[in-house]
Amino acid sequence: TLLGGTVLVEYVFNWPGLSTPLLRAVEARDYPMVVGIVLTISVLFLLINLIVELIHAVLDPRVSAP
Repeated sequence: TLLGGTVLVEYVFNWPGLSTPLLRAVEARDYPMVVGIVLTISVLFLLINLIVELIHAVLDPRVSAP
């Protein structure tokens, strides 16, 4: 869902990003490029979530481990 939303927003608003190469790779059936872009977006998503969780634990002492 996140990837689909990103592609839609970048396409509608004509913003540069990973969706243009992703769409071109899908149209050209360039599977290694599609896998690489999806993997990159997934890793970025996981890293951002990890950073947010760590910041949340630092700012809110009720969340930290006992």
